[in-house]
Amino acid sequence: MNISVRYSLLIALGASQITFASDSLPEMLVTARQQPTPKFELADNSTLITGDQIKGIGATHISEILQRAPGVWINRGNGQEHLTAIRSPVLTGAGSCAAFLVMEDGVPSRANGFCNVNQLFELNSEQAGGIEVVRGPGSTHYGSNALHGMINILSSKPAADAGQQLTLGVGPHDYNRQLYSGQWNMGDDIFQAHINTTHDGGYKDDSGFDQQKITLRHDGSLQTWDTQALFSFSNLNQETAGFIKGEDGYKDDNLRRQNPNPE
Repeated sequence: MNISVRYSLLIALGASQITFASDSLPEMLVTARQQPTPKFELADNSTLITGDQIKGIGATHISEILQRAPGVWINRGNGQEHLTAIRSPVLTGAGSCAAFLVMEDGVPSRANGFCNVNQLFELNSEQAGGIEVVRGPGSTHYGSNALHGMINILSSKPAADAGQQLTLGVGPHDYNRQLYSGQWNMGDDIFQAHINTTHDGGYKDDSGFDQQKITLRHDGSLQTWDTQALFSFSNLNQETAGFIKGEDGYKDDNLRRQNPNPE
């Protein structure tokens, strides 16, 4: 079982005005040139996957989202496991430490030295407001964990109107998922809740996982201060399946579903 809980608080001094998702500004790119230049003419190393794109994809794994970012390869393993590459080899185990910085709203999900090759699984990317990817070394700005690049999961901005939504999904191997999103406007305070519960029976014998993710966000104002608080929780209970052995073993319908070393 793997449980992760994070809480971050952002306070900004300025006009007390909350920005809604529908009022988002057009994408802006800062370069050394003095004249505006179309993005497709630049050798840019950044990619933004919007919240609308994430909803349209309806991904069951983070790999299905980030494959749309050039220079990024997320190799999916069993269950929620994955291996990451950003303009780099596919690194495994301790070799991935300090290679990729994973953040949520600009706050690292792991402290320096506490890295995990699978650390993207603990963030609620399925209900994110967007995902930023920066390819290439970013240590001078983001710290020592961004040797090959960084991935920033963005929480959803408040919508113009309050409301609630429930999305249900089913699939083979006893797969089912429930996604709930709600927003409540209380004067100058806006509360959001995003809840993701998933069960997968697994393709192989004695495999599968149960996972829960909760993201709570509060946007408000205190006199001349704008405040934003984010609470993130994830719990993963997974039975990881081992690899089958033997030449052309994957062609055997019975053998490829076996689990030679179940947890």
